[in-house]
Amino acid sequence: MSIDVATSEHPSWCSRNDCLVAEPGGNVHLSRLAQAQSPRTDLVVTVQLMQHEPIEGYPDSDQPFVSLVIRFPDYGPEHPAEEYAFCFYSDIASSTERMLLAATRSIAADS
Repeated sequence: MSIDVATSEHPSWCSRNDCLVAEPGGNVHLSRLAQAQSPRTDLVVTVQLMQHEPIEGYPDSDQPFVSLVIRFPDYGPEHPAEEYAFCFYSDIASSTERMLLAATRSIAADS
């Protein structure tokens, strides 16, 4: 999957059903949302590509990034539901990918 720079056209990865670029105040291209949920803990992780339209005065404002959201379920009054959102540009997203794959392979090798 390539990551294109925002233009008046949709990037190749943009989902027309999810895209908000034409919505009033939206100004953001969105890919389809990918989601994984743990059957053990109900932890939910979502990933989506995002790219804002250029903002005058902010030269890198139109760079695409990976939105990663981690949602912890409600485990009761002492552990309420929580959500954490992170934005990664391609360099840190690629490094994170390699670290997760290496960790996963290590777990599989020990099983």
